[in-house]
Amino acid sequence: MRRAAHLCRRDVNEPELVKLARALGAQMERIHEPCDWLCGYRGLWTPVEVKTEDGTLTDGQEKFRERCVTYRTPFWVWRGESDVLRCLMARRSA
Repeated sequence: MRRAAHLCRRDVNEPELVKLARALGAQMERIHEPCDWLCGYRGLWTPVEVKTEDGTLTDGQEKFRERCVTYRTPFWVWRGESDVLRCLMARRSA
């Protein structure tokens, strides 16, 4: 049972960041593995991991991020509103 509780734990800043992304027109789909969310924006999907300012990626998340880098696939880590804005606005101008 302990494991199940751990799997459902989310970062406290997550609701406000997802709300902002949706307000900017992103489609946000909650998942658990290998990251917290899939963000659909301007016709492209990007995996998103939400962390607090001092939160760190788990080993599994870090390995997934490394695979994304290897395959030149975006992987966003959002810690605050500025991260959401930066990521979505970069996609908007691309």
